[in-house]
Amino acid sequence: MSQPRITTLALTLATVACGSYGDPLPPLQLLPPKPPLLTVAQRGTEALLRFDAPPSAVMSADGVLVDLDRIEILALPQRYPAVTADVLALVLDRERRERLEEARTAVEAAEEAAAQRQRDAEMAAAIAAAEAAGEPLPTFPEPIDQEPEEPVEGEELLTEAEIAIRRLPSTVRQLWRGGSITPDTILEAADRLDQAVDDLWDYLGMPTAIVDVNRPPSLPDAIRVVEAAGRVARTRDYETNLDVGLFEEDAEVVGSIPLAQINDYLRGGVVQFSHQVGVPDPGAIRTRYFFALRTVSTRGRESDIDRIVALAPSAVPLPPAAVQATVLASGVLLMWEAPAADLLGVDLDADELEYNVYRLPTAEGPPDATLITPTPLSEAVFLDTAMEWNERHAYEVRAIVRTPTLEDEELALRPAAPVTPAAQPTATAATPPTGPRKESVGVVTDTVRVEDIFTPPAVQGLSAVRAASRVTLRWDEVRIRDLRGYRVYRHAAPAPELPGPLAGLVYPAVAGDDPETDAAGADDAVEAPETDPDAGPARRQLRNRLTTDGWDMLTPVIISENRFIDSLSDGSVEWVYVVEAVDESGNVSLAAAATLPAEEKP
Repeated sequence: MSQPRITTLALTLATVACGSYGDPLPPLQLLPPKPPLLTVAQRGTEALLRFDAPPSAVMSADGVLVDLDRIEILALPQRYPAVTADVLALVLDRERRERLEEARTAVEAAEEAAAQRQRDAEMAAAIAAAEAAGEPLPTFPEPIDQEPEEPVEGEELLTEAEIAIRRLPSTVRQLWRGGSITPDTILEAADRLDQAVDDLWDYLGMPTAIVDVNRPPSLPDAIRVVEAAGRVARTRDYETNLDVGLFEEDAEVVGSIPLAQINDYLRGGVVQFSHQVGVPDPGAIRTRYFFALRTVSTRGRESDIDRIVALAPSAVPLPPAAVQATVLASGVLLMWEAPAADLLGVDLDADELEYNVYRLPTAEGPPDATLITPTPLSEAVFLDTAMEWNERHAYEVRAIVRTPTLEDEELALRPAAPVTPAAQPTATAATPPTGPRKESVGVVTDTVRVEDIFTPPAVQGLSAVRAASRVTLRWDEVRIRDLRGYRVYRHAAPAPELPGPLAGLVYPAVAGDDPETDAAGADDAVEAPETDPDAGPARRQLRNRLTTDGWDMLTPVIISENRFIDSLSDGSVEWVYVVEAVDESGNVSLAAAATLPAEEKP
């Protein structure tokens, strides 16, 4: 009898020793957090993926620090039907027939409704007449209700994609079915085609409503239709969303970046990875790509896929040619030749092209390109006025195909005014959608030293006014981006002849604010032989010819305001005042002079 009691006691002690009561905690997953935000662009035949570099150790969703080993890049190619000019022109005739059929149906419905109202009025009149005569009310046949058709037993209901496919012309239907395209993609393409046909209908100036079925509108001639269809087709966008589950089923890893080597992929502080997508398909069935990132920990655990980006490569132009950079007083002038064709060899006119210009600090090493044209350029020329003087720069020019717009004023294809009510305005398609940036391969200039050896414009509007024992000088502000300030000089009349223009007339210590340094630098500068071709303005110093010729410098420190008060002027002397502008590089403008006569003696 004692053995069971011992066993019970042992079980009780073991239960107490297990700790606190409650459900067991779930095991820690230690999954890496979501990967960084991913963007994609096209550069020639490559897809450029860009994202921020993650830290080597990050906090997981469980609140545990996880060490990252690498970032994986996944890609999924997908075939899709494109809207082409041929397909649009083919479907446009179907659209005309359908709209005419809808108009006829509407006319028949309106006629039937009018007839029913007439019958109702006649019945009401007959009933009123019978009541007035005290006769029995007349009887009328019961209306026959149209019962909705029931599906035939055993008949399969069509899906939305199948209905959309059946509405297509047979040639388009056969093309799409033979292109290994998924049903969801077919449905998406059918919706896109319907929208494109509506845009083409409006773009051609076809009536928004057919009011006379006996006089249906006719389509323009085939050449005009094909030209307009090509313009509408070029405004289509094929980047779309994709379900994460579908992506994970078939996507493959196309790249892996170890965290230890992440710096090798940095471009402008952002990780950049390129994936070859090749020359785009020219036909009606093309290939687009979906990309995503996934982080992997040192224990081999993979993060969830958070964001999928799409890229439908297009036939971007070939690179520009003969890009040249010339340093001018107003900035760096870039000029280049337009590419003649795109990647498929199709000729391009100049009005079909636009350009993006980038500035690089140097043409050597990893390029940190900065876009300096937020709006694409329509001409093959650009003046960079925002660069840093006395620095080395290189430039890169990339060409893009201008996306046409469907605005009324740009349409030269419109036929004669269609048969349409005046109250029905002609609609136009919306602004073309925006998507990933698609550019040609860039062409980089040679490195240029943007050396500022250009003198500021001369001071204008200089005047000198004496009041009591002070002379006030005023002048118009010199409006240049790199203005440092002004220097003021004085000399008793007759004054020496003012020096003319001389390239390289600079002050060696112009950037300083030490009066002794500035005064000494301005007065005692000596000529330096130009043995160094890279010598900047501060090393090509010339003697200040004004002080050498006896002019008194009244501003040992360069002043920033466009006025000066001379409180030590002798009123009995005729004075000549000179003001010159100085830029940040020490370049000096031509001197502007004003003469102040001596005070008349009483």
